[in-house]
Amino acid sequence: MVMDWKSLTLMQEKRDAYSGDLYLRECWADMSEIFGATLPNVLGSIALLNLKPDAVVGRRMRNILNFLVDHQFLPIAAVPIQFTRHSMRELWRYDWNVYPVERLAFSTVWYTATEILLFVVQDLRAVDSLAAARRLSGLKGHCVAENRRATDLRTVLCPPNRVLNFVHVAEEPIDIVRELGILLDRNERRSLMMEIKNNDQLNRYDTILGEIDRLEKLYPEHDLDVSASLKRLAGSSRERAVAVDYLRKVIRKGQKIGWNDLCSMIDPLSQDIDRWDFISVASNVIPIEREVSSPDILTDEAILRRSKVSRAGG
Repeated sequence: MVMDWKSLTLMQEKRDAYSGDLYLRECWADMSEIFGATLPNVLGSIALLNLKPDAVVGRRMRNILNFLVDHQFLPIAAVPIQFTRHSMRELWRYDWNVYPVERLAFSTVWYTATEILLFVVQDLRAVDSLAAARRLSGLKGHCVAENRRATDLRTVLCPPNRVLNFVHVAEEPIDIVRELGILLDRNERRSLMMEIKNNDQLNRYDTILGEIDRLEKLYPEHDLDVSASLKRLAGSSRERAVAVDYLRKVIRKGQKIGWNDLCSMIDPLSQDIDRWDFISVASNVIPIEREVSSPDILTDEAILRRSKVSRAGG
């Protein structure tokens, strides 16, 4: 082993939580074999960002790619992936414990809605030995708008609410290892590692634009506007119009409703329902957190929760 994986995080909570993590162990073995003595430099110089399905239909993909380039991250690879019910839960296993079951059910509908892209970028502007993953995580911006800067990625992307926020970033080098272990099977991740090894300083911007074009042709654009979504849903049937009137009141009053109640009013599996109209509405009305003593891992959202401000997650 060329280095101790525990040195890849600044957080003791992660060292403890990940000590028996199967995905980390498997991917760590692959990376150690392929990169050898260069592994510390590799993990310090690259970062991972994966799109969320709302970035695909909301047409934020090009803005995300250009933001990375503008901040001197060289796009060296992009892997098409699609979340499953299981992979999304594994990725956020250690901080989704604050989610109520309603939000877990919603996340399944949302995260499995489209194929997405996993970006691998190389940091061209090393800052005082700061790992690339940590620099990019610092540029992502908080899930809560009030805690973001004007220059943060999520500010630039203009999320419609605290739930639909377009991107996920591996926060530290240790998360790169674990997340590649979750999102890619052995052959896929070893192929990606060889691509990273052979593509040092190789700009894949045009290739990634081609992947973005492919996804945009595959999935129709959606405005992610809750008012427009409610209007379309109301026009689909007289029965739904009554439900929509009720949902408008819920949103106006800042209230929440249960998952079963929402699905009884608007069935996301109905053939005449646009899945993204449902997602847009659901993201505004479902409960987003439950009371727990503390999350398992201190993400930026978890730290905010400890400060007695509501946590949104993801």
